[in-house]
Amino acid sequence: YINISEDDEKNYPMDYRGHWENTQEFYVLNTHFFDRSDQSMARENAAKLIMEWVKSLERFGEWTKERPIFVLGDFNARPDSEVYKIFVDGKGILDPLDFKDSIEGGKGIDWVLYKGNINVLHYEKVDYNVNGEYPSDHKPVFVKMKIKE
Repeated sequence: YINISEDDEKNYPMDYRGHWENTQEFYVLNTHFFDRSDQSMARENAAKLIMEWVKSLERFGEWTKERPIFVLGDFNARPDSEVYKIFVDGKGILDPLDFKDSIEGGKGIDWVLYKGNINVLHYEKVDYNVNGEYPSDHKPVFVKMKIKE
């Protein structure tokens, strides 16, 4: 049982159907690639499979609005790797399927990649720890983005 005041009901209706006028559809894929050093081919093939999925999301006709796509996770590959180049073309050629990294030039092995009409507002490597104990073997990434209208 949730107790909702009358003011809450006005601001947050229980039934959201019919309240779509200011919404934006988007896709998010979160992944974690193999971490063993002898698995570079597996990581490259995983990246190619994801790009095939992205290609299948191509909009249908010019009258449909492009939906932003986010691919994020632990890729266990650095920005100078073939995996990164599969997602973010390092040749400087604009390809409509290419992603952009949320930080210029890439960083580390955890990435938040995107394509579409997006503004990156903030990027941060989270340095959270308790008495020197970290929750992960590497620092997570926090990115704040805004989908442009």
